[in-house]
Amino acid sequence: MPPFQGQTPLQAPPSFVQKAIIAINVGGTVFHTSASALRRADPGSILANLTHSFPAARKHEESPFFFDRDPDLFAALLSILRTSKLPSNNRQFFSVDDLILEAQHYGATAAVKSALASPSLDGLDLVRKSVVASGGRQAPSALSTDGDGSLVFSHGSKISVYDWALRKRSVVLTHFNCIDALTRISPSIAVAGAVDFPGLHVYDLRRKTHRETVRWEAESREIRLHDPTVQAAAFSPSNNAIFASFESGRKNAHTIMLIDGGTFRPVMELGRRIGVDADFPARKLEWVDTHNILMSSSVNSGPFGYRGEVKLWDVKSHKIVWEWQGSNPGPQHAKNDPLAPDCFADVTVGEEFGAIFKVGARNGGLFMADLRQLDAGWVALGDSNPGPGGAQNKVLTYGKQVFVSRDGSLEAWCEVGSREQGKILRKNFVGSEQGGERITGMVAGGNRVFVARKGLQGVEVWESPSSSSSGSKLV
Repeated sequence: MPPFQGQTPLQAPPSFVQKAIIAINVGGTVFHTSASALRRADPGSILANLTHSFPAARKHEESPFFFDRDPDLFAALLSILRTSKLPSNNRQFFSVDDLILEAQHYGATAAVKSALASPSLDGLDLVRKSVVASGGRQAPSALSTDGDGSLVFSHGSKISVYDWALRKRSVVLTHFNCIDALTRISPSIAVAGAVDFPGLHVYDLRRKTHRETVRWEAESREIRLHDPTVQAAAFSPSNNAIFASFESGRKNAHTIMLIDGGTFRPVMELGRRIGVDADFPARKLEWVDTHNILMSSSVNSGPFGYRGEVKLWDVKSHKIVWEWQGSNPGPQHAKNDPLAPDCFADVTVGEEFGAIFKVGARNGGLFMADLRQLDAGWVALGDSNPGPGGAQNKVLTYGKQVFVSRDGSLEAWCEVGSREQGKILRKNFVGSEQGGERITGMVAGGNRVFVARKGLQGVEVWESPSSSSSGSKLV
């Protein structure tokens, strides 16, 4: 009988175990493999422990280990342990669920997860691989992802949770009619807020329960706050800190609150504004881990165009280290004047680039500002006046790539060239299908770009194709 986790196995000499050939009988089919292949399974797992069983390793022909499981699935699993890739010559059709469940039984989850991982993201070669359905009638309103490619998104009053293999794990019913801010802070916890519902709400994604509510409360009677709502949220994993932008229901006060990610208790506030000064609540927050700063941005539209501001905060000193304000042309400027000043429709920080990127609100042009030389201003990338209709555009960075939505189309800017010759950003229209409904949201993680569109009851998954994916039989 093979040793299981928790038992103390017999120890064999390391040199013998490394060269040992181990026989395993799975459902009547005998497999022979090396100890080194089995040792690639998770430490302490059933398969890894087989390599420590000295008598069985020596007498494998007489009494092989027996598992009453599916031999075809085990063959695929063993191939992954040997090659770190999905088998390309297997004629059986396996679902991802079946293979993952089998890997969990034997203790080879890490190897299977690595084999199923998306190839490195290449903006010059990106295709829409699938659509993750919401299972409801509402289109996604907010997206959040992790580094492993898992996805959490809201649609109507619900939050749908998908794991790294894009398998639906749970659906959480919330207090909201529609969620505007959604941030996942751990595999099991997410925070959510809305512009029409007070408080930042913490949800347990595994238990499908509401955990608690964080509110912005006045410290004295001189400040009157009327059901403050959440405009945006962000998370700093290195500091285990949540940032939430609150605005009073009467639009007369706003602040950025730092919340402890363990206790969910408010720690401090940044940039509190009250009364006539409360004109720019932060509507987007991003934590910049490489510089240990927080970026906040806001853009508002009116009869005279767009007006916005970007701030970089040093959280430790509570001070603004850089601030930029801009507006689009007023009546004195011609709409088609490419030299007229422009605000932004969206802005983001590219940590790998060490730069801030914005997409123009008036003409949709892409601009970059170097974090090391912010006083130098914005530099236009490519055509600074690509065309009208930039007010709804989005911008996103992932690694050394910048993604820009232009109404229903998606374009990627990728860094190409060598250090000796100089590196430049090259533009590419993503995918063979352009157009479609307007893009309303984008996030990236785990070598995937997730795209939400107006009216689409799901989230598009964009990946770079793998040369070996055509031979795999996973469905």
